[in-house]
Amino acid sequence: MSEVYHLDANVILRFLLADDPRQSPKARGLFELAQAGKLVLHASHVCMAEVTWVLHSYYAFERDKLARTLRELVLLEGFVVENELVMLDAYDRFGRVNADFIDCYTAALAKHAAAVVVTEDRDFRKFSDVTARRPTEVVQRMTSGT
Repeated sequence: MSEVYHLDANVILRFLLADDPRQSPKARGLFELAQAGKLVLHASHVCMAEVTWVLHSYYAFERDKLARTLRELVLLEGFVVENELVMLDAYDRFGRVNADFIDCYTAALAKHAAAVVVTEDRDFRKFSDVTARRPTEVVQRMTSGT
């Protein structure tokens, strides 16, 4: 069994951006080893959210291109992302809906868990396959017995 290494966002960013003459080749080397089956690289959903935010906010990656790039990354051999199916769904949503990535991820989580999102955020109306309720609606429903 291959050793597992948990990645920080900066390693993923250096790999994707190839913008640092010292750090990027090292990051690329890790991903090459993972693809060769010599090790496993793991990223948490929080790490991937940070990568998404940095590329979208700081580097101004266009949503659709960013979503495609990160979907491809999630599917790389030797690269494991926490909640992979949810992450793929979140990136699909991010690429087609004008909403923050965290809202896309929350919608994907709710969809996969068949759960309701409790929010005051109107962006959740953009997801036709997710039910969103305001806190007052949930409180009223739970206290009225219906």
